[in-house]
Amino acid sequence: MNTISKNGPTPVTMDTRERILEAAERIFAECGFEATSLRQITREAGVNLAAVNYHFGSKEGLLKELLRMRIVPMNETRQALLERYQFQSQSDDRPASLEQIFDAFLRPYFEAGAPGGDRNGLFMHMLGRVFSEKPGFMESFYEEHFKDIQEIFIAAIREAQPELAEEEVLWRFHFALSLMLSSMTQRQRLKISSHGHCDPDDIEGLILRLIEFICAGFRSPILPKTNFEIVGIKS
Repeated sequence: MNTISKNGPTPVTMDTRERILEAAERIFAECGFEATSLRQITREAGVNLAAVNYHFGSKEGLLKELLRMRIVPMNETRQALLERYQFQSQSDDRPASLEQIFDAFLRPYFEAGAPGGDRNGLFMHMLGRVFSEKPGFMESFYEEHFKDIQEIFIAAIREAQPELAEEEVLWRFHFALSLMLSSMTQRQRLKISSHGHCDPDDIEGLILRLIEFICAGFRSPILPKTNFEIVGIKS
């Protein structure tokens, strides 16, 4: 029977917990959350159902721990990188640039999912599947893991682009976030559609191109609805 000492989990407990997390991450990524049963996970991890209930309470509790384990360190890296850029910019008496802001936001995400990046690439695939299968889960995920970091980055964007209305900042950040998620989860499609001309494993090239694309979008003028017909769009 697993026990917890005053100094924390014993090595046996930690090993069991880690096996469950590894198995769940792999099966969630391959099969999706809804199609995965706890019995699949316990069979893959070589543990009994009671071990999952003891450590995580439920399948959803297991998923929440996987998210916490990956997202919290990523957001800490994002904030530290942004603060470094902001400190560097202070000497020039200017805010951090859009390029610096989005490098801080995007780089930890893509480097975590880079080839050879431990289990993080698998986690990114799992994350994409969970969000597509469980849209209601996104709300609780946002409140717990993304709301605070988003507010920090949006505040930095406001400083860099003070001429943008609040609504426009939020719309454009939403587009940037959508591009970030799809560029990682769907990047292997690029190799097929580009007939091999684009390398989806070139993570640095992906980051730099995406930063350039997003920053151009943030700097583009706001087109009044009355002018949509000028570009062939009927309002």
